[in-house]
Amino acid sequence: MGTLLNTALEEIIQRIVNLPDISAEAAGQFSSVLGQIRTRAPDLFRPESEAPDPGRYAKRWAKFLELVVVLDASLREIEERWGEGRGRLAALFPPDQVKQLIRAIFQNTERRAAVLAKIK
Repeated sequence: MGTLLNTALEEIIQRIVNLPDISAEAAGQFSSVLGQIRTRAPDLFRPESEAPDPGRYAKRWAKFLELVVVLDASLREIEERWGEGRGRLAALFPPDQVKQLIRAIFQNTERRAAVLAKIK
């Protein structure tokens, strides 16, 4: 079951990261659907554990959870989560994927350009 969940999460992550444009409405819808996955995934492992942790069975779980956060985050929050290349976001996503998400979610502004320049 963990392998199936991991495969599904990887596919979801790749498809969202590769989108060229994500409107605010689409980001909200993604966040809602992904939130349902986040809530229900532990039930897949309930017979094996009283407090199942999908991260124990699917290595992409943490990356998936971080994507959910990014879809709901402001540009400032994303910058803070990047943490100059040492934050949680940097630990889970390579710089090119983070930049792609920022370009897809946020309009081209000086602020966006400044954040993109900081991500290396």
